Amino acid sequence: MKKLFLLSFFMLVFLTIIFYPLDAFEQWTKIPLTLSGQELNCIGLSSSGAFFLATEHELLRSVDQTKTWQSIFVLNNDQKAINDIIFDKDDNVYICTQNGILASKDNGDNWQTLFVNCNKYDKNVIGFSVDNQQEYVYILKKYQLYKGKIGADLWQKVDTITSLGSSEDILLEEDAQIDDNSADHYTDISIDGYGKIYVSSTKGVFLSGDSAVTWTFLAGKGRYYEKVKQCEISSKTNNIYVATDRGLFRYDFKKNIWAVILQGLDSLDVKDVFILEDRIYIISGNELYSSYSQGYSIETDTGFSVFSNRTYEMDKEPDVQQVQEIAIDYAEVNPEKIITWRRNAQLKALLPKISMGVDVGSSDTYEIYTSSSNSYWVNGPRDNSRGIDISFSWDLGELLYSDAQTSIDNRSKLMVQLRTDILSDVTRIYFERRRLQLQLASMSIEDNEMYIEKQLRIQELSAYLDSYTGGWFSGQIKAIYNEE
Repeated sequence: MKKLFLLSFFMLVFLTIIFYPLDAFEQWTKIPLTLSGQELNCIGLSSSGAFFLATEHELLRSVDQTKTWQSIFVLNNDQKAINDIIFDKDDNVYICTQNGILASKDNGDNWQTLFVNCNKYDKNVIGFSVDNQQEYVYILKKYQLYKGKIGADLWQKVDTITSLGSSEDILLEEDAQIDDNSADHYTDISIDGYGKIYVSSTKGVFLSGDSAVTWTFLAGKGRYYEKVKQCEISSKTNNIYVATDRGLFRYDFKKNIWAVILQGLDSLDVKDVFILEDRIYIISGNELYSSYSQGYSIETDTGFSVFSNRTYEMDKEPDVQQVQEIAIDYAEVNPEKIITWRRNAQLKALLPKISMGVDVGSSDTYEIYTSSSNSYWVNGPRDNSRGIDISFSWDLGELLYSDAQTSIDNRSKLMVQLRTDILSDVTRIYFERRRLQLQLASMSIEDNEMYIEKQLRIQELSAYLDSYTGGWFSGQIKAIYNEE
């Protein structure tokens, strides 16, 4: 009994490793905190291992892997809240508050105020980033982006960034005053190792590769909740992670696709995300999580994720006639097969029936003489004979009809019924899948649960079509949606 249990256990582990991607084993780990009653705002981790955590009232630091926390900065009435925590290449730490930026060169022990004069009416700094290649510093306000040279105190207001497909300006003029949380605004800024600038907003993520001169909207395939709170770039994969109140989303540059990360999170409300090397930290709800795998996204081997391709490229997908033809060929129920059988049955009458015989004979001759005085006999020569006969015959009546035709007729009826069943199933599955695609195109991101349910149903229907076509359908889908 014990041996049977161990064998079953190892078989289960083996099959699990085969049929599930390795990422599926990676879970978010909740980091226990002893901060009763405090609202978590944002996180940061220095390359030296110091962990910084901003709450609604103060900035905390841990140097023992989050076991204990020390308060290193208490917010005053003007500062109100810490919007972001940033580190430069020298591991200096910066915090963005509602009353400017503060910097520390000694791991948070002492602070000095920086960069508060680029807009006298708006001191609320949303984000801050340094481009070490071009030696630019970028300060992000709620409705405006500024850039300046490192060490200088002159600031240039960046040209307007507009939403995709619209001339609507999501920025306001310099020195404007507005306090409308419903208006579209910026939320964060990040710069990757190649000097590309990413600015997130309540309308999505914008990208600039020329020091904020021109901007493009980061669209890509798939869906993501465009009201982004924070964005972070992985230095190893160069993928982008965005925090929203509908979950954590990842943009894969290689596949040009967005995917949602759901596994192991108690809440979809992600406030902040921070990545250091191969580890990612997030604040979800009011809890702190970490993962070595940089999250688990629901993706399939067909090349698109559960949240992928909102509108689908249906015009590029195989049409129903193509799928029907492949299914018929794969099941070997093509009408041409019956036609070939009938033709071969008729041609059979032209082939003759061949009969062959072999005769072999042998005889001896004896002569006997008798008289009154004596008698004698004479043995003559042996007589041997051999014969071969071959005959050919045709039944030309079988050119018109034969017994084989009766058998073919019976098989033809069965094949027609099987072909009809296959075509009916394939057609029904194909158009049910197409209807779901059109339904998803009109759904909003708020319908997360229903969206996932419908998308999983699409995956199920795709698997059915795969079973009817011997894997041909998924091969076509991969060629369309997976650009690797």
